[in-house]
Amino acid sequence: MSLKHLFLLSLLLISTASHAATDAGISFFRFAPTEDFKQYIDRAYGVDVYGAWQPEESMFGIGGYFEYIPFDSTTESQRINETGALSRFAIDVETKSNIYNFGLLLQALPFKDQVIQPYMEGQLGLIHIRTDSSATSQEGDDTPVFTSTNSSDTSFIYGYTFGLKVRLFSPKAKESRKSLRRRRSVYRSSVSTVYLDLKYRRFFSNSKSEFILPSSITRGSAPEDWTRVQEKTTYETFHVGVSAIF
Repeated sequence: MSLKHLFLLSLLLISTASHAATDAGISFFRFAPTEDFKQYIDRAYGVDVYGAWQPEESMFGIGGYFEYIPFDSTTESQRINETGALSRFAIDVETKSNIYNFGLLLQALPFKDQVIQPYMEGQLGLIHIRTDSSATSQEGDDTPVFTSTNSSDTSFIYGYTFGLKVRLFSPKAKESRKSLRRRRSVYRSSVSTVYLDLKYRRFFSNSKSEFILPSSITRGSAPEDWTRVQEKTTYETFHVGVSAIF
């Protein structure tokens, strides 16, 4: 590709972006494993953030999402050694299991700019499930003295979303209705609309991830005693959040 072609492509992208809006939001959700995955993992709560780019003349948008799900945590106190000088030191050992889901987001908004907006999304990304342990001194600050990754695995994941946005707030921009160009300029200048965002998501995976069974992490047990499982990370989530158009 020549420099001339690159220059023309850059102008096209800049022109397209100048007639687009940014949709961003945050939500809290209930996490519920499905199929065989629910035999090993309990329900939990998580947080989701996303951002998408929406051309003004199109019902479609594209962006990214990130979900964080802390699904298990255990803490126990013990002395470094039962005898000798090290018996003077006590530590708290905490083991946490988390899921991170992130990737590409595709939107379809057929009722864009309406007060009530049903919409659909498709997700394609990676799911990372891991278990980490850390030890902190009971007599010092919260800085870990020791850390260890007990299990870590990543696999591809895909899913869909059915959602409903309800307009909460839309500041009235002082503009002339005679100028479409000026209206678009004001639209892009700041937050134009805030929505209540309700949605349901369902995720699937064709490959299995390895993780540590939470019920096997018991008080006084060692990592080599914990049960490792391989299963497809399929689950659904129920979201309540807010989103805004910039």
